[in-house]
Formats: sequence, structure tokens, C-alpha cells
Amino acid sequence: MIKKGKRKNPTHRQKARLLQEVDNSCPFCNFNDAGRLEFHHIDENPANTVLTNLIAICPNCHSSINENVITQANVVAKKKELESKFRKKKRAVKAAANIDISNSTLNNSVIGNDNNVTINITKKETKNVNKYPDGSIGQDVIMYNYISYLIKRYDEYKEIEFKRTRQKYHYGVLKKNIMSKFKTGAVYHIPQTRFLELVNYLQGRINRTIIGKTNKFKGHKNYTSLEDYKIKNS
Repeated sequence: MIKKGKRKNPTHRQKARLLQEVDNSCPFCNFNDAGRLEFHHIDENPANTVLTNLIAICPNCHSSINENVITQANVVAKKKELESKFRKKKRAVKAAANIDISNSTLNNSVIGNDNNVTINITKKETKNVNKYPDGSIGQDVIMYNYISYLIKRYDEYKEIEFKRTRQKYHYGVLKKNIMSKFKTGAVYHIPQTRFLELVNYLQGRINRTIIGKTNKFKGHKNYTSLEDYKIKNS
């Protein structure tokens, strides 16, 4: 059992460093509203605010960790991966411009008109690592954003519904249900060939909420259709 102390929040400098580490987006679902990211204490000791014990994540994934949908082992592994990438990125920045002086006739550091100096600047190439498998929903911007939009709409409706009954709504449950139904380890790893199936599933879940049923009865839309979403975001 870990002895827990009084909660300590990370400093502004630590927060900035943690946001750099995740490139201002949640490392688990790629949610990219940096202003809404939260800071999770990996060992669940709120007093332990060393950088190695903190990770920036979105509210949904934070709830998923608390519900053990995302296990502590997953969080520890992700943190190590982020730290390794961050260190490599810092080294790459330092070595981005490698100046090589060759074919020089400099003698004893005396520079004159007869000295010929060739300076070759070699920039180190960096490759973007794709977070999602080939052919997955996560690789398509429209698919990714529309699924994120539907999940957010469902969460909004359920949160209002739970507040009316003075209950706490646990984010991450819907994603857990999706992963179970589609037999995948992550929502955005689902193949693009099953995108419409996932869309229909999410729209159905939204329509079956209390607010969704009320809106349908009143003739109101519960969400933007895929076609309209594509036009709006094309």
C-alpha cells in the first residue's frame, strides 16, 4: 500500500515540461485541447510531484485510468515511451545543424584573402512516427474527428443525465464498450472498413439517451450527420 500525502500540484515549469512531453495532446487518445489536459500522479500518491511520476492526459483518459480501463502498467509504459522520445527530440534539436569545415587553408587561425573555406551544413532528418496502424480510423483526419465528435456528444448527454439524478458520470465507459464490441485495444485502431459500423453504433447510443429521445420527439437533431460534417470540415 502506497502511503499517500497531501495533494501537491505540479509547478508551472513542470506543467510546461509535461505538455511538451506529450506534444500538447493526450498520449492515449490524441485529444489536442492542451488547455483541458490534466496531470495524473502515476503512483497515485498526490504528494509525489516529481516529473517521472506525472503525465499529462485528457479528462476522459484520466477517468479511464481511475476505472482501470487503462491499467497502471499501460501508464508506466507510456510514460517511459514519452520520456525516451522527448530526450531523443532534444538531442535532435541540438544536432539539427552540424557544421563541417573542410578544404580549408587556414593556418594558425589567421584569416586572409587567400584562405578558402567550405562550410557544409547538414540538417538531421526527423521522421514523424504515426501513432495509429495502417488502415485504421486514427489515420484518417475526418474519420478520427467525427468519431471523437460523436463520443463527446454522447458524454455530454450522459453527464447532464447523471447530474439530474445527482450521480457521477464516469468518462471512458463508452470507449470500453466500443473496444469490447469491436474487439480492439483502442478505439482509433479500429479498421476504416468498419468506420460506418462504428458511426451507426455511436449514433444509436446517442439517440437512446434520455436527452436523445427527447430531442427526437421534439424534432431536434442530436448530432451533425456525417455528410454535413464532411462538408463543414472539408
